[in-house]
Amino acid sequence: MKQLCLLAITIATISCNSQVIKKEKSKNMETTKTIVSNKTSDIQDSYIITYEETKNMEDQLSQVPESLREQVRKQLTAPTNYDLTIYENSSIYEKQDLSKKSTNSDDLKAESGVQIIQMKGKSRAYKNRKTNQYLNESSILGKDFLISDELRNIDWILNPDTKKIGQYDCKKATTTIDNSPVEAWYTASIPVSDGPDEFWGLPGLIIEVKTINKNYLATQIIKS
Repeated sequence: MKQLCLLAITIATISCNSQVIKKEKSKNMETTKTIVSNKTSDIQDSYIITYEETKNMEDQLSQVPESLREQVRKQLTAPTNYDLTIYENSSIYEKQDLSKKSTNSDDLKAESGVQIIQMKGKSRAYKNRKTNQYLNESSILGKDFLISDELRNIDWILNPDTKKIGQYDCKKATTTIDNSPVEAWYTASIPVSDGPDEFWGLPGLIIEVKTINKNYLATQIIKS
């Protein structure tokens, strides 16, 4: 049980080298939303891309008793959907609100006698590709946090490999971030240099990203 609790708490860990500011009042959060709104309100054409995030938990799952491993894997690696709204020079990457949807926590508890408690909260990232500004808002255990940093310049290596993802012809790019390999697939059919979470900087929209800890895959693209 202690191992499972530690595993669940790991999901809520925030690891970063940038300045973290705890916002004590909701008024400060509203100020941040206003800043983002003002920076994008003058742009008319935009894209809305839905990404499915899945976590890679095999290393952590090795600490779970084998009899429970498959059930815990299903619970902790369930996909999470995010919406990326892209404007001319900026974008907002925001977790979809699934608070009204039920989960299978009760089923897991009934089958195994173990209840997995995941730390859930809102999450939103703002990138300004023109000013190299990066903001990340998150809410964990009822407390709001704001990460403010410069937008990371990613040193991509373009690869000749190609594949089709849905209706889009995609090209491969690779890089290393924090000593970990990253693989991305982008399409020049959508000429916006953006992608999920912190990823950007390729000559087209990033459709898929694979990292050691997490994978991202675009499942819907809407031009508005």
